[in-house]
Amino acid sequence: MKTMLADLIRDPEEEKRKADRHLARELISWAVLQHDNILRLSGICMVESHSLRMFGMVAPWLEHGHAINYLKNNAERPRSLLLRDIAQGLMYLHSAFQPPLIHGDLKASNVLVDITHRAVLADFGLTGTKPDIPDDPASQGLSRTIGNERWKAPEMLMPATGNEMGADLQQLSC
Repeated sequence: MKTMLADLIRDPEEEKRKADRHLARELISWAVLQHDNILRLSGICMVESHSLRMFGMVAPWLEHGHAINYLKNNAERPRSLLLRDIAQGLMYLHSAFQPPLIHGDLKASNVLVDITHRAVLADFGLTGTKPDIPDDPASQGLSRTIGNERWKAPEMLMPATGNEMGADLQQLSC
């Protein structure tokens, strides 16, 4: 019996194209969102240094930061109000578009708190209407979505079922 060792060789140009597609998807998803409980996209910027070109998305600065820090520093504030705001943001994503938009990566670090103590959803890199199914038929059984596996709903781990609104609700309950 022979053993073969394969090493993954990555094409830097292909990796750059994938990153560009991911950025474009996030920008397109985020640009159309207009709701009090959704972080507003203010614009984009480009920074060039030597031969490296980087793009960034610009959003308003929220002084309270993400929900974890906010809750540590504001223990007296009712958590139920933040949950209501998160639910309203999700309801907007799920009902204002056809087909519904799925956040796909809902976790405390993707929930920011504004100056009026309202929660706003951020990080729309996974937002979409269908799963990120691999192009390679040999890897059809594998989840290729990005994000933290710990917070994913079970259906997010199985590309055959894809992104569904229930996935956001599962993540909200964690």
